[in-house]
Amino acid sequence: MIDIDIMGKLFPDLRTMLVQLSATGVLFYAFKRYLWKPVSEYLEKRAVHSQQQIEEARILKDEAEQSKEQAIAELRHASAEAVKIIERGVSEGKRIKDTLVSDARREAQQKLDAARRQIEAERLSMEKEIHREIVDVALLAAGKLMEERINETSDRLAVEKFVKEAVN
Repeated sequence: MIDIDIMGKLFPDLRTMLVQLSATGVLFYAFKRYLWKPVSEYLEKRAVHSQQQIEEARILKDEAEQSKEQAIAELRHASAEAVKIIERGVSEGKRIKDTLVSDARREAQQKLDAARRQIEAERLSMEKEIHREIVDVALLAAGKLMEERINETSDRLAVEKFVKEAVN
């Protein structure tokens, strides 16, 4: 049969245990003596560096937020200015339009009044001319009648002939 020493497997012998402990102690001592300080310094430098990066990131974030708020404020201000400029432009445009319409109406009224005065002057001139022509025709007709004063029918024929000549 197989003889298995369970107690020996569960509990190592004293010499193996001492060798293991001394090897661990030597490694621990070597680590403590030669590696503990450089590793600690490295980890501390890394922690300080990481902390600086976090602080720089926080500062940059704060600056970015301030810049964003400032940009939003400037945008609002610019928007308000644009609205004011547009309103001024619209009111100025209306004022110019009203001025132009008023000037155009006044000018049109002046031209209309001038045209009416000219028409009235021409009408009066034509009436005077017509009166002068009527007087001239009457005098010529009277002169013709006197020349041909023979009888009433011949007078009538002479006046009708003269009127036809005057009209043509």
